Amino acid sequence: MAKECGFMNRIYKVVWSKVKHAYVVTSELAKSHTKSASGKAAKAVLATAVGIGFLMGGYAADAADTATGSGNGVAYGTGSNAPKAENVAVGKGATIKYSNGASNATGDVAVGSGAVIDNYASQGGSIAIGKNAKINNMTGKQESLFALGQTTYHSGNLLGTLQIPDNPENVAGSIAIGDNTYARTGSVMIGSHNYRGNIGDQSVDTSDTSKYGININATTLGTNSFNQGAFSTVNGAYSIISGKYDGGGFSSYAGQNFGATITGSLNSIESATASSRYSGVANSIVGTANRAFNSNGSLIFGAGNEITNSVTSINAPSSGGASAKDLADTLRSAVRNSESGGATLAIGGGNKADYTQKTSIIGVNNTVTGTGNRPSTYNFITGFKNDVENVEHVSVIGSNNIIKGSATDPVKNVVVVGDNRTVNEHADGTVVIGSHDAATARSYNTTNAANMVLIGTNANVQHSGGVQQWSGGHVAIGNNSYIENYVNQGGSIAVGQNSHVQNMTGSTEATFIMNQYETKTETDTGGNTIQIATDVQKMSGGIAIGENAYARRQPDAWYPQIYRPNRGYYGRHFRR
Repeated sequence: MAKECGFMNRIYKVVWSKVKHAYVVTSELAKSHTKSASGKAAKAVLATAVGIGFLMGGYAADAADTATGSGNGVAYGTGSNAPKAENVAVGKGATIKYSNGASNATGDVAVGSGAVIDNYASQGGSIAIGKNAKINNMTGKQESLFALGQTTYHSGNLLGTLQIPDNPENVAGSIAIGDNTYARTGSVMIGSHNYRGNIGDQSVDTSDTSKYGININATTLGTNSFNQGAFSTVNGAYSIISGKYDGGGFSSYAGQNFGATITGSLNSIESATASSRYSGVANSIVGTANRAFNSNGSLIFGAGNEITNSVTSINAPSSGGASAKDLADTLRSAVRNSESGGATLAIGGGNKADYTQKTSIIGVNNTVTGTGNRPSTYNFITGFKNDVENVEHVSVIGSNNIIKGSATDPVKNVVVVGDNRTVNEHADGTVVIGSHDAATARSYNTTNAANMVLIGTNANVQHSGGVQQWSGGHVAIGNNSYIENYVNQGGSIAVGQNSHVQNMTGSTEATFIMNQYETKTETDTGGNTIQIATDVQKMSGGIAIGENAYARRQPDAWYPQIYRPNRGYYGRHFRR
C-alpha cells in the first residue's frame, strides 16, 4: 500500500519494497508493484505541472469573460448577441445580426473579441473567428447579378442598388478566420491580418480590411494577403489583388480582377492604380514575387516576372446566368472572343513585358517592350536575356539577342534562332539561323535592309553607309559568310564557309555605273570622300559562292561579279 507525501507536492510517494522488505520513498512517475501504475503515472504528469507552478511561486490568470450575452442562441461575453437559437456568439462584442425580415437561414458562428456577422437580408451559415473578424452578407447588385439560379431578388429601393433575396437561406454565407479578416457574400478570408504598409500598388491599413476586398465570392488564404475581385483567388502570404471597386452599386470597376488567381507569396495583380476598368480580368500568377499591372489575360509562372500594360477590352460577365456552369461558359466565351485580352505569357524568372499583347516569353531575364500607341504584338521569345523592343510577329530562340524597331516603325516578321544576334529597324522578313561569337566585334546589323536570310555560325550582313532608301534580300549561308555594304546595297549572295561579298563605293564603282544611277559625294566616318548612289535600289550586289570566295560589287546592275576559287573573276567585265 502506498502512502502519499503531501508535503512534497505529491511528486514523491512511499511504497513497500518487496526487495528490501521496507517502505521506501520513490517518484510518482516511476513504475511500482502497486495497482494501476499507468493510470497513476498519467495523473502524476498533470500533478507535476501544477506542482512546478507552486514551487515557482504560483501564477495568476485573467478572469474569463463569462458574462451572458443576449439572444436565443449561445452568447457568452460582454455585449455578445446570438439572436437565433442556432447561433453561437462567444467573445466580447461578438455579434450576429439579421435585417430585412425573417428567414429560415441559421447557423451563424461568431467567436472572438469584436467578431461580427452582419446579414443584410437574413442570410445565414457564416463563420467569423478571430479578433475583429467581420462578415457582411450584403444585398447589392453584385449579389443579385450572380445568384446563379439559387434565388430571385426584388428591388429594395428606387435606384435598384438594394436587392432583397426572396430565399435568403439559399444565399451562400461567408467565412472570415483570423484577426482583422473581412469577407463579403460568398467569400472566404483566412489568415492573420495586422500589416500596415505598402503592398502591390496600395498602402494598406488592416484596421479596416474591407477597403481591400469588398467584392463577392472571393477566396483569400494567407497571412496579410488581400483580394479585390469577384470570383478571384489568392493563396499565399503577402500577396494582393488590388482594385478600384468601392462597393458602390454604379461603380464601373466592379469587373476588375474578375476570376484573377494568385498562388504563392509576395505576388501582386495591380488594378487599384491602373487606367483600365478591364485590368486584372482572367490574370493568373503562380510563383513568388511576380507582378501584373494594368493587364488582363496575363499568365505568369515562376519568380520575379513582371507584366505591365498588357490590356485590351475583355468584358467580365455582367451576370451569372442560371447556374455556375452558365457563368463558366460565359467567361470562356468572353476570353475567347477577346483573344484572351492582353494575353502575355511569362514563364521562368526575371522576365519583363511592358506594352505587349499576344506575346509569349519563356526563359530568364528576357525583356519585351512596346509603346502605349503601338504595343509589341504576336511574339514568341524563348531563351536567356533577349532584349526585344517595338516588334510584331517576331520569334526568337536563343540568348543575348537584340531585336529593336522604332516606336513608329516596328520590326515585323523576323525569326532568330541562335545567340548574340542584333536586328534593327527596317529588317522586316529577316531570318537568322545560327549563333554569332560574342567576342567578335562585328555584329549583325540590318538597319534599312529587309528580307535577309542568314544561316550559319557568324553568318553576317553589315551596313556601313547612311540611311538611304533601304534595299535588302541578302543571303549569307555558311560559317563566317559575310556581306558588307558600304551604302546599303541589296541583293547580294554569299554561300560557303568564309565567303565574302564587299559592296563598296569606290572610284571603280563610280566609273562603271553604266548610267544606271546618279551619285553624290559624302564624307564617311573616317573623313574620307566617297561616292554613293542617290538610289541604292538600282545598285547591284555581289555574288560569292564557295569556300573562301570573295566578290566586290559589280558596277553594272545587270551582271553581278562572281569570284570562283582557283578560276578568278567571272562577269561582264572580268572574265578569265
